[in-house]
Amino acid sequence: MLWAARFEHHLLVCHMFENLSLHDCLHKASPQQLGLTTVCHILQQMISAVHHLHSLSIVYLYWMSKNILISCQAGESFCVKLSNFSCSVFLDSYDGHSLYLTLPPAIMPPE
Repeated sequence: MLWAARFEHHLLVCHMFENLSLHDCLHKASPQQLGLTTVCHILQQMISAVHHLHSLSIVYLYWMSKNILISCQAGESFCVKLSNFSCSVFLDSYDGHSLYLTLPPAIMPPE
């Protein structure tokens, strides 16, 4: 993490990430490199991350392959991380109008 700033109802965090996003991996890897075992491992870690967020009453809404980061150290298993929580909401303080203003148009429902 490079820095963090807390406000009354918000927390801004700036971090640096030096590996690939899932988007990058999908475009650079061959189908053989992303076999069923690898895909299942990625999904398992994503589900684990979402379960943890839900235990904190946080709903992550910005599901894009560019927001799923994959770090891999030489000789180690990779680690999946979610990024860009700008569209996440706390379940106890959900405000649909402010969420509507922050979500990108590409993922907004038409209503």
